[in-house]
Amino acid sequence: METNNGQEFCHTLHIMDSRGESVVVNKKCSDRVECSAQNVGCLDIDSQKVCVSCCDENYCNEAVPTNHSTAVFSNSRTRALDARKRPAAAATPAAARASRAGGQAEGGAAWLALRLLAPLLALALAAEAAGTGGRRPEAGEGPRPVPRAGPPPAAAPGRRASAAAEGADARL
Repeated sequence: METNNGQEFCHTLHIMDSRGESVVVNKKCSDRVECSAQNVGCLDIDSQKVCVSCCDENYCNEAVPTNHSTAVFSNSRTRALDARKRPAAAATPAAARASRAGGQAEGGAAWLALRLLAPLLALALAAEAAGTGGRRPEAGEGPRPVPRAGPPPAAAPGRRASAAAEGADARL
């Protein structure tokens, strides 16, 4: 994925179920604020794990985190100003520090991450519940019926088949 002008980071959201299997993986281009080291990490929400990772490459094919690892902040560009503002290598996620400190995140980073992730998490859960196969459901759309194999059901005894069906039979 190539990052757009003005958005120099690749932001990865990865939501996993209780077995560690991916529910949602979303990559997008982001700015410096959304991809600061404080907004990167993993949170356990109900039975799911939500991880946010960022890297600052033009092309970012960073492997998504798994339930056995942590989210990462990868900064490979060398800039004098950036070196003073944030670490140049992988940073310890604020969410991991918060879990070790009894659940209080530094600067509210865990709540910020949750606020940013909540709409995507809700969409993923709605898509899973609606059986849409991960695509965004249309307004008012529920689960799609499974097509049946075989001929259409016959008309009930004593009822006349539709004119369209009779016309089709006549052509055979």
